[in-house]
Amino acid sequence: MKWRERWEAAFATSGDLSGGKETTIISILQAMLIYGMMMVVGDPLLAGGHYGIACTGRPTKKDLDSAVKLGERVARLVKRVERLKKVLVVYESIHNGNTERMVNLIGDCLDGGVFRVGEIDKSIIQDYDVIGFGSGIYFGKHHRSLFRAHR
Repeated sequence: MKWRERWEAAFATSGDLSGGKETTIISILQAMLIYGMMMVVGDPLLAGGHYGIACTGRPTKKDLDSAVKLGERVARLVKRVERLKKVLVVYESIHNGNTERMVNLIGDCLDGGVFRVGEIDKSIIQDYDVIGFGSGIYFGKHHRSLFRAHR
């Protein structure tokens, strides 16, 4: 699977205010950049984050609004550049389901599929032009399974 020249965006959830959300978002973005992906980052004036979006605990209305705005931003930018082909969102959500709630809202704004890491058939990844990732925070980073779909 080649990830090169595909679009990417990131977000993170945490159970604690100081749970490392921004660090996790940056680690996701860094990993995707290594594979040559093209980054869509958050709009701090619209979606509340420079790198992506994040929430602490159960997503508030503001957090959910930010998730929708990030999804819309990704769709808008990709449509402008590529006439929006197929979009895939891969995520891991373990403890409270907060990441899953956020990713489903983002996925509703996109034309494509939303899959938990363990539920994705790796052969379908080839069918998508845009890939987004989401994760809760585990020891200051994204969940280690997040990029298993790549292998």
